[in-house]
Amino acid sequence: MDEKRLWGESFDKFSLLRQQQPTQAVVANDALAVTFEQVQILLQQQLQPVIDGQAALATTQAALATMQAALATTIEEIRTGLTVAEVRRIRKELNCWLTNCRTQQESTEFKHSVIAFFGRAVTFIGDRMVTARCMVSDAVAPYEDLRPPHLVKHSRSRLMLLYGLDPQEIDNPRNGILMLDSIATAFDHLDVCFLYNALTQELTLKVLRPELMTKRILPNSALELRTFADIDGSILRHRAGHLPYRRVLSVHAKFAFSRALSHRWIENTEHLAKYFNVSEAGLEEPQCIRDLTWEEMNYADIVNTV
Repeated sequence: MDEKRLWGESFDKFSLLRQQQPTQAVVANDALAVTFEQVQILLQQQLQPVIDGQAALATTQAALATMQAALATTIEEIRTGLTVAEVRRIRKELNCWLTNCRTQQESTEFKHSVIAFFGRAVTFIGDRMVTARCMVSDAVAPYEDLRPPHLVKHSRSRLMLLYGLDPQEIDNPRNGILMLDSIATAFDHLDVCFLYNALTQELTLKVLRPELMTKRILPNSALELRTFADIDGSILRHRAGHLPYRRVLSVHAKFAFSRALSHRWIENTEHLAKYFNVSEAGLEEPQCIRDLTWEEMNYADIVNTV
């Protein structure tokens, strides 16, 4: 009888255990589900700022694209809306080579920096420079007979912006060329200019004013007897890697050629137009005249603008 009762109790415990196992599995499964949901919530909380940031970035990019399109449209409207008179004034403003407001001290400092940058000093007495070498004629001349005209004039420093340059760089030595005073004066008057040969990568002097051909480049010298005709086509001398601003020289040359054409000093030939227009320097000119040939500059029309 006791054995039968023991078997009954064992069977009851086994049945109870069998009933409890599914309940424990359900509880464990529910706990796992809760844990998974918490992980999902946590991940969502951590990823939400990233998702929001991506959405904000996409919105910003779309807004920038819209602004760029609007700016391009505005620029085009301004360009096409310029009157003939306004275009003339812009070109006249770029022609800065007849004015230069400088003090003697400022000009001396600039002169020294140009000579040092291009390596043109020759002789000294103590600390005083006595002679230097012209970058055009290569003549050794007294210091006082040499002058480095600003390519973009100091009084028009704001024009540097049109060339993609900082106005604070107006006294950068690349903004000058050391020349004999007679050549510098001719440069400022647009009687001569420099052409850039993209094949040889050389800058060469072009004398445009016929009356200059017979004039001596250093009139007071008993040794230097060369004339402008002798230096026509001369290569600009400079140290390797030390070039003046070609983008400015290219614009200067366009004005000079246009002026020469208006005075009938040169013929409007395809040879000259093609030679100059392939100039690599033209790639860096101000946008408002970049695509103009020197014939299209119309110097006579510009100088008569009020």
